[in-house]
Amino acid sequence: MRNKLIYIFIIILIIFACEPKKDPKIIVSEKKFGFVESGHYFADVTLKNVGEIPAYFVILIATAYTDGNEIQRVERGYGDIYPTGEKNFRLIFDKFRLNPPDTVNLEITFSHSISNSVAPVGHDW
Repeated sequence: MRNKLIYIFIIILIIFACEPKKDPKIIVSEKKFGFVESGHYFADVTLKNVGEIPAYFVILIATAYTDGNEIQRVERGYGDIYPTGEKNFRLIFDKFRLNPPDTVNLEITFSHSISNSVAPVGHDW
């Protein structure tokens, strides 16, 4: 009887140890918009991985719109972001001087061991 309990306990441990980890989830944890001293519009964006596995080849694509027309697209590679890790970058929109865009749309793309993922994150104000 004692051996059966030990085997059952070991099987339960193996089942919980082999539970698949959650996919990477990249979120925008902080964002700040404004103008640099030269007058160009900027966006400081911090990305954070709240998933359980690393996100590889993380790319942030920021698209600025005015009057519904796409004026400028800026892409920034963040490299790899590991679980609970975060990275910060400043995106400079050189086609905007002294006038901010109507809308900035942020889109995050990344890869992990299973498949590719695309996570759009919109920002309108």
